Amino acid sequence: MKQRLMRPTAALFPIVGLAGALAGSEIRDFMLLMFPLYFLIQLASLCAADSFRNAAACEPGVRRVDRRFAGALIPLAVGIAVAMAAVLLFRPSNTDGTDHAALLFAYVKGAAIAASLISIEHLFEERMFALGRRVDGVALSCVSNGLLLAGALLDAGRTEGVGLCLTGAAALGAGISVAANYLIEPAHGLSPLWNLRFSPRACVQTLLYPTASVAAALLPSNGDGTRLDAVIPALLFGLIPWRLARTTARRTPDESRPLNLLLIAFAAIPAVTATWLPAAQPFAQASTLALLCAAAIFCAPGARLYTGTALIIAAVLPVAYPWHLNAILALAAVAINLKGAFLRKV
Repeated sequence: MKQRLMRPTAALFPIVGLAGALAGSEIRDFMLLMFPLYFLIQLASLCAADSFRNAAACEPGVRRVDRRFAGALIPLAVGIAVAMAAVLLFRPSNTDGTDHAALLFAYVKGAAIAASLISIEHLFEERMFALGRRVDGVALSCVSNGLLLAGALLDAGRTEGVGLCLTGAAALGAGISVAANYLIEPAHGLSPLWNLRFSPRACVQTLLYPTASVAAALLPSNGDGTRLDAVIPALLFGLIPWRLARTTARRTPDESRPLNLLLIAFAAIPAVTATWLPAAQPFAQASTLALLCAAAIFCAPGARLYTGTALIIAAVLPVAYPWHLNAILALAAVAINLKGAFLRKV
């Protein structure tokens, strides 16, 4: 089934996370737990939603698409079970029933429930897109992420029970997505058609940037996690272009040019800003890492892309350039990739 290469709504989930992380320290800590658990579910389920997306793109009819969807439900259930099992590691023992331990367990449990509900919503959202219901898929994404944003902002003003509003919003979004899916497009087949052969590529397409970004953030922290806590908004900022770049296969050179410009602009804007506002440097580094990951997986090889990437890397290096040279390098990277970026085939 032919689909558009980029979904603007793919950016909504990390934008919600970024807004929550910037809204307050309590909800930021909840996000710091929820997003790793979300990606743990993706890993343990072999990226069920994206494996289904890759598989459905190869199917010509709705019946086989729905069989592919049925084949994604069991792996997703396994991923959710693994996340819930991981929560038990934080359960207070009988001899350690302190308030701090109980609070941490409640946080982790709430984050795991929210991550599980979001994963379910994302899978059912993918079904709408796979069945050619693009408008309905966009609507579901906007509704669910709008609810998540409202929940995150409500939680930002709480001192107790942080995460309850976000989890409730995730439950409402998942319920709406499941109900709307079968009201709009009833099930066409119940027998599962496994998507395992599509999983290796889907795992790389989904997990490369999150894994690389967390590893890079932990390098200077000597294992104490304090740096990860400080840069979580930057990591979520880098997740925006990474999710926008997502396709089922590498783009052709013509298809890649708009994405090349988008990725380089995402890295260039904070790189230029960091010249006058050093707090933007983590955002520039995270978006540069997203650029590298997306260029390796989704972009067509090209001299302009590689030259622009090299200039961006030079711009974000912790070097005291004279005459704001780093900003000039970043702007040059954007200029190099402007050619042909807005051309459309007729």
